[in-house]
Amino acid sequence: MELKLQNNSFNDNILRLINSSTETERFERKVPLKKGQSFFYKNKLIHKGFSELYEGRHITSIYLDTHDYYFARQNINGEFLRVKPRIRFYNTEFQNAVLELKFKKNYKNFKKIFNKKKKVKQTYSEVIKKYQLLANEVIGLKVFPSSIVKYQRQYYIYKNIRLTVDNNLYVKKFLNRRIDQNN
Repeated sequence: MELKLQNNSFNDNILRLINSSTETERFERKVPLKKGQSFFYKNKLIHKGFSELYEGRHITSIYLDTHDYYFARQNINGEFLRVKPRIRFYNTEFQNAVLELKFKKNYKNFKKIFNKKKKVKQTYSEVIKKYQLLANEVIGLKVFPSSIVKYQRQYYIYKNIRLTVDNNLYVKKFLNRRIDQNN
């Protein structure tokens, strides 16, 4: 059964979220490099004036998608208006996780961050479930964990240009749409 989501109410909801995120508007380009190339270019850029913006950190992103991978298909098809929901935390601090919605509208990128911190200590699974339910509510579609991506990121800046260098990439697809802390 193909889910038809190209309707006006879904797009209107996405546009509303983008319009409330205009302060995060940016142009974003990704360049894949081989391991040796990243070290070479990083040194070249530092020589040209880039400096470390802040200390590097480990990033974990748990991507959410519909049962038929609608958001992945939006990306693959290069749709002019698309969304990428993910739960993200830094280092091993899953208690500080946030829900991020990354939007692409033509060539511009936007990000909306939702943070539902609770004073009560929660398990890894409880944090993920909380943000999964929030994503369902905000996006208006039922989403599930689809993959996890982990990597080390270093941050650099030169004038108004930000540059990140990612290393040690780990990717895992969730076949059963469930995750545990071992992922």
